[in-house]
Amino acid sequence: MDKFHAFMMRYTLGFGRVLTAYCNWAESQAKGQFDLLLLGLGPIFALGLLLWALPAWIGKPIAFVLSLPALYIIFLVLRAYASRGGKRG
Repeated sequence: MDKFHAFMMRYTLGFGRVLTAYCNWAESQAKGQFDLLLLGLGPIFALGLLLWALPAWIGKPIAFVLSLPALYIIFLVLRAYASRGGKRG
């Protein structure tokens, strides 16, 4: 996890701190499990709509560049979702 976190901080040139701060804010604002998923994954859907609106020749390179930060947001949200839900098994 530490290696992944360090890689994301280098890859996003410090923008990873903004991503982490947003995910922490979303976790603090969410009252239920569904709220957490909605607040956490909402930016991913907004990014998808932005990429859909771009022309195809520029959308593919931008999608590649933005894919890792988006995966990092998903990772942080799912980690918070799992910690809120507790261990069930």
